[in-house]
Amino acid sequence: MFLHIPYHVVYGKGQRITSIFYLYFLVAIVRSTILLDILFHYYF
Repeated sequence: MFLHIPYHVVYGKGQRITSIFYLYFLVAIVRSTILLDILFHYYF
């Protein structure tokens, strides 16, 4: 129990950081997809 609590706190912080990076990555993918869609729409 004593070892479980600090591990959970560290894991929670790591989970939050990874989720932020994952959301940023997802937004970047959506933006690039929209930009490619606009480019293909206008040029092809």
